[in-house]
Amino acid sequence: MKRITIVGALTLALVLVTGVCAGAFQQSPAEKAKERRQEIQEERADTVQKRIELIITRFNNNKDRHIETYKRVKTRLEEIADALEAEGYDVVRIKSDYRELDLKIKKAATDYAVFIKKLEEAAELAPGAGGGQFAQVLGEARSLLRVFREDILDIRHFYQTVIRKDLEDLKGQNPSESSSSVPATPLLSVVRATS
Repeated sequence: MKRITIVGALTLALVLVTGVCAGAFQQSPAEKAKERRQEIQEERADTVQKRIELIITRFNNNKDRHIETYKRVKTRLEEIADALEAEGYDVVRIKSDYRELDLKIKKAATDYAVFIKKLEEAAELAPGAGGGQFAQVLGEARSLLRVFREDILDIRHFYQTVIRKDLEDLKGQNPSESSSSVPATPLLSVVRATS
């Protein structure tokens, strides 16, 4: 009986010690919630970083497409101006238009580079850390994106209102007779090719 009592007492003591130790290592519900919130924040930060990288890639692809399209328009406009000048048309306004178009394209490309640089700066920062610095840099990137989009709209508007009008005005001109050795290219077909 002494043996059973000793074994029983030891078993009871072991159960109590195990229970106390297990309780000491177990987290309280508040600690669990805090740990879960931190895990969620880390997951969100990873998602935001991946999204920013995706946006940078997508915008780089679109930027190349936009800038190349506008450069082709400028080159085509130069070719048309040269061909019409050879026929004797007064193309001073067209030449000034494509110089101005070139400046607008360069401004858009520069503004875009600044936007991407700011977005890459935001990608290096951790969301939620730094006392709102990430949000501030991201806000600056958004405003720079608006500037780039305004540049693109300005280029389109300039082409549609100024360049097209100047090309249409060439229809009313009579080429000088000094260019009679150059075969005539119908002006209407040249203007329609740019529209």
